[in-house]
Amino acid sequence: MVSLRSSFILAKAIVVLGVGTAGCASRLCAPEALTTSGEVLSATIVEPYTPTGDFTYDPQVVYGFGSTTPCPGNDGLVQGASVEFRTAGTVDNGTKTCQLIEAKTIAVPAPITAVSDSTDPLVSAQVARDQSIIYSAENVSVNGCDGAYAFALISGSAPAGIFSTPVPGMRPPTILYRLFLPTSNACQLCFDSFVVQLAKGT
Repeated sequence: MVSLRSSFILAKAIVVLGVGTAGCASRLCAPEALTTSGEVLSATIVEPYTPTGDFTYDPQVVYGFGSTTPCPGNDGLVQGASVEFRTAGTVDNGTKTCQLIEAKTIAVPAPITAVSDSTDPLVSAQVARDQSIIYSAENVSVNGCDGAYAFALISGSAPAGIFSTPVPGMRPPTILYRLFLPTSNACQLCFDSFVVQLAKGT
């Protein structure tokens, strides 16, 4: 029997990875003037990014599809919480036409215990998409569930850029996408998105 987790990953991998071509990319897929290695970014949650929220909603910039539910909200990823990343180099995208910035998740809310970097390419494939400013994938334990968290920061196309202050009624500067892929069917696969205030750390 194919699990919900496996079905989700296989479907997304077909969309994301595509067919590789010869050659090597040299430009960034999402050119946001970031340092590709060693730069710290802090994403502070303003509110969930939903069609009924305070910000202009664009379904074209939201990752995830299929029949699943938002994450239960008991992992500390709530208004005012922050997730920090450190850029860790670049990789070619699936078609080798541009480069994506990989990142390491270096700080998460207390209910989440980061165990290790995820080395499963199909987990990374869920967020290694051309629209991603950065992406990361970590093995985690949260509220008794083990699995992988895949994160991506995505531009919301605010006129003043990804580091500008989110303004209700307008497009958000940056969106944080989070996908949880549990290792057991006893835990719920889920994904959701948040409007965040993005800042450079030290």
